[in-house]
Amino acid sequence: MTDGLTLTDCADPQVLQRPTPDPYAGLAIPDASVFTGWTRHSSTSISSSFTPTQNLIGYGDVPTAVFDGLSLQGEVSLGAGLYVIDGGELKINANSIISGDGVSFLLINGAELNISGTATLDLSAFDPENPHHRPDPFAGLLFFADRLGAPVSHTMNGNANSDINGIVYLPNDNISYSGNSSA
Repeated sequence: MTDGLTLTDCADPQVLQRPTPDPYAGLAIPDASVFTGWTRHSSTSISSSFTPTQNLIGYGDVPTAVFDGLSLQGEVSLGAGLYVIDGGELKINANSIISGDGVSFLLINGAELNISGTATLDLSAFDPENPHHRPDPFAGLLFFADRLGAPVSHTMNGNANSDINGIVYLPNDNISYSGNSSA
């Protein structure tokens, strides 16, 4: 046992092992230049529902929306698509109830993920009724970040009964997961 980590899948620690290769190293993650000239939602706060309306051509034409920071509060239903957070923060506020199937959040230009402890999430990176609904290469990724710039710190606080179904891929960043969540 090291720093509170309990080894349950491996009887003995394995030392001097080769690093696991990045399974998404070949994924072309769009950078900010791809979104030049797009309609941008500045420091938007969504408090009911939202569905992306622009198409990210060349990536399976996935419905996309670009935000200069995004705050989700109250009871929010998100439509399927790619939510690009270009700088700032993706903040999911305390006591919020956030739901959506087929959603992905791309964090670029140092955008930070901050989920408050009493938020309830019911998010899936694919549509469970139609898992092939999104043909883009990001289907299955729930929260992911670009590989550019200095490492960013993200926070996912527990204390909520949440169901998140998808991959959290933050290749160069740090994530702090805390609380007594039943996620």
